[in-house]
Amino acid sequence: MKKALAASCAVVLALSLAAGCSRSDDTSSSTTSATDATTPPILTFRDPATAIAVVPGQEFAIKVPSNASTGYSWSITGAPDPAVVSVVDAEGNVEAAPNDGGAVGTGGSTIFEFKAVASGTTTITFTYARPSAPAENPEITTFTVNVS
Repeated sequence: MKKALAASCAVVLALSLAAGCSRSDDTSSSTTSATDATTPPILTFRDPATAIAVVPGQEFAIKVPSNASTGYSWSITGAPDPAVVSVVDAEGNVEAAPNDGGAVGTGGSTIFEFKAVASGTTTITFTYARPSAPAENPEITTFTVNVS
C-alpha cells in the first residue's frame, strides 16, 4: 500500500515537472518567453531587416538559423556598443529543430542573449562560418538595436 502511494506521488510529481518544462516553437520574427512568473519576458528577434526596439534594462535574444552538423557555427564578429547594449551570452545556445522523424543532420537555431544598457543605437554583427576555415563562404548578418 505504501509503495503504491509513493509510486503514485512520484508519477504525479514527474508529470508536473514535465508540464512545466514544455515549450512551443514558433516562426514569428519576435517572440517572448519567461522563466517564471516574476521574471520579465525576454524578447527574441529573428529578422535582421527589422530594427530591434527595447528599453534600458530589458533583456533580449537574437535567434539565427543554424545546423551544427555542417561544421558551421555563429559567432559575434561585430559586438554592440557596450554603452548601449551588453552581451549576456556570447557563445550562443544551440537549439535543435523539432525532429519527429529521427532524421540526422536537421537544422535548428543559435540564440544569443543581450541586455539593453542605456539609450542609443548600435549594431550587432554575426558571422556563420567553419571555425577551421573562417574565410571560406561565411554568412554575415547584422541586427540594429534601438534602445530608448
